[in-house]
Amino acid sequence: MTPQEVSIRAVQTFNSVIQQIEPNQWEMKMPKDFQSNSDAAPTLKSVVDYHAYDDAWIPDMLAGKTMDQAGQEKFKGDILGTNRLVMFAEIAGIAVEAIESVNDLEQIVHCSFGDFSTHAYLQQVIFFRAIRAYDLAKAIGGTHGLTDEFVAAVYKELLPQAEDWRRIGVFGPEVKISDDAPQLEKLLGLTGRAL
Repeated sequence: MTPQEVSIRAVQTFNSVIQQIEPNQWEMKMPKDFQSNSDAAPTLKSVVDYHAYDDAWIPDMLAGKTMDQAGQEKFKGDILGTNRLVMFAEIAGIAVEAIESVNDLEQIVHCSFGDFSTHAYLQQVIFFRAIRAYDLAKAIGGTHGLTDEFVAAVYKELLPQAEDWRRIGVFGPEVKISDDAPQLEKLLGLTGRAL
């Protein structure tokens, strides 16, 4: 699978987990793995809102725009509105279309936290959505949809940079997994998680 294909699958897989959210789950408190800079546990709604915001930026980022050029306030506020699942799917679909149009993996993407090659940006897209699909499905009691083929492709993209991400605190200490373990278990171990 190409990086584009893996990142498309990541966006689609994460959206498939989002679509399983029940109306009475939006205000549930999420596990500590979902915390960012705050000590307060986020709600499912706030986690999904952030992912919608992140997906919404994908087309502009892949077009080579800076956030200033695109408009810093472009996706501020409640972009999901009242029909949250439909709007999330729509945003994810637009992101997929943008990824499908990528033909230069070396083009520079201007993220808010630095400039990266398109390939490196797509690897961020892959990790953030593939692992979150697992985490979120576990939290809501849904199915993660991480097929063996997809997990193997995510692992291949993630392995070369895992230690760099560990050094900056994105991953916890690696969990050692046996060589004959399922690929998903190996992927989670690489990111400091266990089944």
